[in-house]
Amino acid sequence: MKLLFLVFLFILYPLTAFSAIDERKIDVYFANGIKTNEGNASANTDLLRLVIVSETYNGNLNNFDKSIGDVTEAYNSTHNMFADEDGGFDLLESFYQLTNYQEYYDAWVSNMSHRMIRTAHDRDLDTQVKAYKESIKSGHKVLVVAHSQGNLFTYEAYRRLDGWMQDYFEAVSVASPRHDLIKEGTPRISWHNDLVAHIGLYDDFVTNPVRVTKWVSLDGSRTPPFESPMHTYDFQVPTGVFDGWVHIDFRYDSNVHAFSFYMGEELKREGSALILNTFTHDTLRTDDAKDKILFEIGRKITLLESRSSQWNIRQIIGCGCNTRAILTHIEPTAHLNNLVADIHPMLFHGSGKLYKPMTKPTPPCIGSRETPTALQS
Repeated sequence: MKLLFLVFLFILYPLTAFSAIDERKIDVYFANGIKTNEGNASANTDLLRLVIVSETYNGNLNNFDKSIGDVTEAYNSTHNMFADEDGGFDLLESFYQLTNYQEYYDAWVSNMSHRMIRTAHDRDLDTQVKAYKESIKSGHKVLVVAHSQGNLFTYEAYRRLDGWMQDYFEAVSVASPRHDLIKEGTPRISWHNDLVAHIGLYDDFVTNPVRVTKWVSLDGSRTPPFESPMHTYDFQVPTGVFDGWVHIDFRYDSNVHAFSFYMGEELKREGSALILNTFTHDTLRTDDAKDKILFEIGRKITLLESRSSQWNIRQIIGCGCNTRAILTHIEPTAHLNNLVADIHPMLFHGSGKLYKPMTKPTPPCIGSRETPTALQS
């Protein structure tokens, strides 16, 4: 394919942003859940990046960098207003998001704490939407890995994108409390015993081999005939009867809701102290959900890479070293359309993706027998 210099038509779009256009890239965002400070959100984002590099790209940083742009947070703040250390305001915000936010906001507008929640919610949502739009305007695609309440924000953010932008946006849903999908075709991964996920009232759960179990006396005994508390954490211990006590699966649990546990890290109580297998005293972890999450991330990366360019070739001018292409954006009302900018050494990749090479290409010389070829868009 002939390498072309491109003349673009612009309106209201900075040249510095234009120079960063690279349609080969996908920006990955981590949308966090409740009671997550910025440090923890950043740590989970780093964990997500590390796992994608090591397992999706087999540790090959060159291949990772060719496909993935930024891996960053789509942060929604934790509200510890009025010494609310239990995340009660986060829970209230989530309740609003799961119901009719405007209806409840209007009913409680006289309450200062509710106004503060709404203000914080709108600020976080606006920040996320702006980040997604900027990624897409730079030619990147967007993939959001949403956890818990992050699914509620991502659900709202997707619906605030311009219609044409939605084709360049995908998500993977982890432990969502919402019944509705973020977007049609969004995969959903949730443990069968995740208390939060059961709020969503869906049934496509992943069986968690790590579970809290309960021993119930069949004969009225007060103390189990073994050294164990009434509730224990086990790794796939089958239900059984021992000396008048029955061992049953205690279905709902909040500790398994942690994103780090979904990603194969050790189970912790409230995200801090390690929880051990009561019988073996080993740490408890499993890759069952992580493997499914990574499979869906890989599938969404492939889908986004197949999306066509945002730009169409309107006209090719000249030949050889003087070859130029005039491009128009697929959306007439979008950010690129009317004004001429400086010439940039931009190229269409063989797959029809627009990007700026690291070094200025050497075009074919004037007088070459090669003739300009229309680029695939």
